[in-house]
Amino acid sequence: MPFHRLFPAALALLFLAATSCAPRVAVEAPKEPIHVVVDVNIKHELYVKLEKDAEKVIDNNPDLF
Repeated sequence: MPFHRLFPAALALLFLAATSCAPRVAVEAPKEPIHVVVDVNIKHELYVKLEKDAEKVIDNNPDLF
């Protein structure tokens, strides 16, 4: 048989062999819910408020320190 008649069949066989050995990638939802901790910003806000309050107290009472 001439090469030009075997080429499509060989190419198809090569493609099937290459795709059957490819790894499987699956995208699945997690079984447990995702938890995000957001208390960092709240703590930072409290620190800023406390710092401003302390600054006001020190400004109003210069003899404190």
